[in-house]
Amino acid sequence: MPIKVPQLIPEMIEFKMYEKKMKQREMAQLLEVPETRLSEILRGKRRVNLAMAKTLRNKLKIDADFILEHAYNHNHLIF
Repeated sequence: MPIKVPQLIPEMIEFKMYEKKMKQREMAQLLEVPETRLSEILRGKRRVNLAMAKTLRNKLKIDADFILEHAYNHNHLIF
């Protein structure tokens, strides 16, 4: 079964969690955000702000182009 390519920022975070074999709590600690905030982002209840976008780039090595493209196209980022 092929792996689904992440199309949204929350999907990419979940993919990184899978890659790193991390639970949500561990990912929140790595990203230095409250677990509730990460949960809200993953469920689409909270948008990724600029600070979080930078953190995703620096800590998870998510390509900045992916973040900008998908944030703009899918309304997941507020500057």
